[in-house]
Amino acid sequence: TKGKLIACTQPRRVAAMSVAKRVADEMDGMFFSASKSRQLLISDLMTVQLGKQVGYSIRFEDMTEPGTTFLKYMTDGMLLREAMNDPDLTRYSTIILDEAHERTMATDILMGLLKALAKRRSDLKIIVMSATLDAVKFQKYFSLREGSQAPLFKVPGRTHPVEVFYTQAPEPDYVEAAIRTVLMIHRAEEPGDILLFLTGEEEIEDA
Repeated sequence: TKGKLIACTQPRRVAAMSVAKRVADEMDGMFFSASKSRQLLISDLMTVQLGKQVGYSIRFEDMTEPGTTFLKYMTDGMLLREAMNDPDLTRYSTIILDEAHERTMATDILMGLLKALAKRRSDLKIIVMSATLDAVKFQKYFSLREGSQAPLFKVPGRTHPVEVFYTQAPEPDYVEAAIRTVLMIHRAEEPGDILLFLTGEEEIEDA
């Protein structure tokens, strides 16, 4: 990165925090070697801590360390705020817009700013990631020169079979109904994991 940062935007605060923690955990203890030819030594192990090499920045909370952090997760709103103070985003060598299909207002504005910035900064790398985006549209949007296209990478994912069941009648309390359903699955199904989606923090805490 030549002394610059990699920014990865997330549409939600919780995602920025949890992904940063996960990446820091996975990178901790990885082997880093300046020369591929020499044998890796114990000293080549890199200790990665959340808030040090990998950090996050959300409103009212900055878990980064100047001069140490090289991978910074942040909400798209935070990067937009930085772009207001520094239109060229000179601190960054790479900007990753993750979950771009969610199309928040901040992400859409960022795309416009980054396209203009890419014309001014040839060294800046911009990566737009999404599971369900119309990728060709965005490829055309970020193709800056006539006759050349921005690279497009497709990473195959895993799909799992999904069965949909509906309630026979409207539920007066959907949180209670969801908890009841989880307990029924727990009792009746084979061992495994259960993932329950709820609409807010208060409901999640109650559940």
